[in-house]
Amino acid sequence: MKNIHQKNIILVDGTSCLYRAYYAFPFFFNSKGQPSGAIYGVLNIIRSLFLNYDPYTMIIIFDSSKKNFRKKLYKNYKKNRSSMPENLKIQIDPLYQVIEYLGIPLIIESNVEADDVIGTLSKLAEQKNFSVLISSTDKDMAQLVNKNISIIDNSKKCILGPKEIKKKYGVKAEYINHFLALTGDVSDNVPGVLGIGKKTALILINRFGSIKNIYKNLKKIQELSLRGKVRIQKNLKKYQKNAFLSLKLTTIKLNVSLKENIENMLLLKPKINLLLHFFHYYEFNYFYKLFLINEWFFPKNHNFIVKKKEKYKKYEKNYYNNMILDKKNFKLWLNEFKENKKFSFFFDIYYINETIFNINGIVLSAEKNKFCYLVFKTNKLNIISNLNINVVFKKLKIMFEDPNVVKITENLKLQYFILFFLKIKICNRYFDTMLELYLFKYNKLSYDNTNVFIINNIFKYSKYEKLLENSNSLINSNKTYSSKITSIDHIKKIIKKSYFIFKTHMHILPLIKKNKVMFNLYKNIDLPLVKTLFKMELNGVLIDCNLLKSFSKNITKKLIKLEKKAYIHSGTIFNLSSTKQIQEIFFKKKLFVAKKNKKFSTNKKVLLTLSKYDPLPQIILKYRSLRKLQSTYINKLPKMVRKDSKRIHTSYYQTITNTGRLSSKNPNLQNIPIDKKNKKNIRTAFIAPKNFVIMSADYSQIELRIIAHLSNDKALVHAFNTGKDIHSITASDLFHVNVSSVTFEQRKIAKTINFSVIYGISAFGLAQKLDIEITAAEKYIHLYFKKYSGVHKYIEKIKIIAAKKGYVRTIDKRKLYIRNIQSNNKNYQKAAERVAVNAPIQGTAADIIKKAMIYVNNDLEQYFLKHAGMIMQVHDELVFEIRKEKSFDIAKRIQKIMESCVHLNVPLKVNIKIGKNWNAVM
Repeated sequence: MKNIHQKNIILVDGTSCLYRAYYAFPFFFNSKGQPSGAIYGVLNIIRSLFLNYDPYTMIIIFDSSKKNFRKKLYKNYKKNRSSMPENLKIQIDPLYQVIEYLGIPLIIESNVEADDVIGTLSKLAEQKNFSVLISSTDKDMAQLVNKNISIIDNSKKCILGPKEIKKKYGVKAEYINHFLALTGDVSDNVPGVLGIGKKTALILINRFGSIKNIYKNLKKIQELSLRGKVRIQKNLKKYQKNAFLSLKLTTIKLNVSLKENIENMLLLKPKINLLLHFFHYYEFNYFYKLFLINEWFFPKNHNFIVKKKEKYKKYEKNYYNNMILDKKNFKLWLNEFKENKKFSFFFDIYYINETIFNINGIVLSAEKNKFCYLVFKTNKLNIISNLNINVVFKKLKIMFEDPNVVKITENLKLQYFILFFLKIKICNRYFDTMLELYLFKYNKLSYDNTNVFIINNIFKYSKYEKLLENSNSLINSNKTYSSKITSIDHIKKIIKKSYFIFKTHMHILPLIKKNKVMFNLYKNIDLPLVKTLFKMELNGVLIDCNLLKSFSKNITKKLIKLEKKAYIHSGTIFNLSSTKQIQEIFFKKKLFVAKKNKKFSTNKKVLLTLSKYDPLPQIILKYRSLRKLQSTYINKLPKMVRKDSKRIHTSYYQTITNTGRLSSKNPNLQNIPIDKKNKKNIRTAFIAPKNFVIMSADYSQIELRIIAHLSNDKALVHAFNTGKDIHSITASDLFHVNVSSVTFEQRKIAKTINFSVIYGISAFGLAQKLDIEITAAEKYIHLYFKKYSGVHKYIEKIKIIAAKKGYVRTIDKRKLYIRNIQSNNKNYQKAAERVAVNAPIQGTAADIIKKAMIYVNNDLEQYFLKHAGMIMQVHDELVFEIRKEKSFDIAKRIQKIMESCVHLNVPLKVNIKIGKNWNAVM
């Protein structure tokens, strides 16, 4: 890597950054519906450049919207490029504005491109003894590279100097434009010389150098070891004008007349207030918080920044002063703090092992920068304290149980567990910033499983803190605690965290309240659900570990039998878990042809295809299935049973999925396999305690009922309102038979089609699912939409709405943003359309089950506290433990609540089943 001179300048190709950012964040919108992904992405790039390279100054250069000299020179220049997306266009002016607020010089010159301005600036900077770094993905820029000018390769996080350019492109930097002139450039529609490819161009340039020199030595081409030398000579002669025209198009100007001297293009003082207002308007909470604590980018050579940092360091010295380590100071602090009617809190915990935890302390914050860290005797921070946690919470109990005091935290369910173990009653007036942020912006910015607060937070968590964030339950953690914590750094982060929980709530909640729909979701669904999930997780599930052990032994026997079968069919002994050995047997010995990414594949799809020709693939599939069942569930579940409760306690997450569906982890009880063929399967091990039974309450065909409501399709609505079998009705139309004459197989096909349509399935997808020809699948879909024309109209309508707005809504008006729905890539767009069709249905189903859980939990607490408890949620199914003698009455009551928790234009139906274990109620 090239050494960076202390006095360095970064020239940023703004246009290149703009497009990269837009396509990286195409679904960023603020709550006003304004696109903001390009702005957000460019700001991220700018900040990373400052952090990684600490430049003396930076200049950002954009293309002008007017025609440049290259377009005049060649009218087809960049002709094949599509016009700028509207959602990108409207972000350009605000981006220019925020760059100005940051104090970064910005240049736009007419009649030339950004490349030419960068070329000119790089040479001027070089003359002034600057070391120049160019941030651009444009390969044309490589021609500017020399010992003082380099290119930043952001993808590989390295710097490209002359040696690196030669290695990457095969020619010296000074000949890059000549290389592109010969080969042509598809992205810019540069014609080049017909018939000259990259290999030929490299040989010609490395032998003769410039294009001018190549044409001087046309006759010598015959001396080169080139295939088709005669043709190459002819093409060079024939397309000589193209070659020199292309050279003009690919050569970067180095003499653009600039309005400002480079010495004056220095960083200015950022306009902090305007930046904060801008970030607030576009809801860039991450950037907003970085500026609040001076952790944006602040070049070291700017005095005004250094002064601000010095002030901040003085502020940091107060962290130790805000720790309370003894009873006397605790009493003094409490007398003052208890007057607050609103405060945030956060427990600082650590895990001793997978199931046992302890507490370092609790951080509390209130208005006017009041915050403190109560450190307990049990801390692992190497801090001596004589504060006893039980004594402290006897005093804090009044504050935490006071229904008039507002308590704010992050990950409320986690805090509920600690409060429960400290014998604090859970009352009203608790708020959760994780849910607030999820509701406010998560669906626009994030589609992964990362904790939402961390996405929007300013802190760079240590491994220890990531452990805490990912635990989400005091009952389970598959990680161990590391005792090596730097006390001061940890204390600073944990205090900052509590303080910003308070500030985040104070900022976000008023915005949520302004939006009646959003506030209704928060107040009536998302927040009350936390308590319900806490109760359900606390109840846990009783597991028969002995039964699981016997299952494991039986599976081991089956695996051994399958191994022997596989050895017989393959003619050799091999490891059935080794993909490499299976590939060798299948594709080299048996000569089956199946490829994926130029490598032989042994995935499920391939093995199912191969099983038509040989029994061995089916044996491998069965073996893999049993091994996964044994390792993932049967052997693992007993290890996750707590010794004190003899139960498994999963964790349910509200803030992971885009549609609002709950997710279960540690272990994932929503993924426990269903095996109806075997009377004794893994679900048999989920049992009820003595004198209790297991009850399942499962919404019947809820997604079909929701689409009937959303589409208001007459045939579908009529079928549900009259209690008819929807699958038989569909089958009668597909196969032109009376409903009474529908066969089991016909109904099965109709059922697949009914449920596939709500996932926006294509004819190709349906053909694969039913193992039929595409023409037959097309016919089925046509007949289906002929029968349910209202559904078809709804699907087409929802696609248009999603494409226009970027999101769809549930019945409760929850916004669900759809990734790639406005993409220029047709494949991405089509996939996004399928998601858009299903999202309102799945999102509404998620909201319905959440409401049902809240209502049922409240009812059980009020009337049947010791007789029934919710123990699991598996999407459309709720599972309960109910006292045997009360089971009938409670089951009827739960069924009634679940069926009446929302009002659709078709009835909701809940199937109730009671048995001694989970398998018995399937």
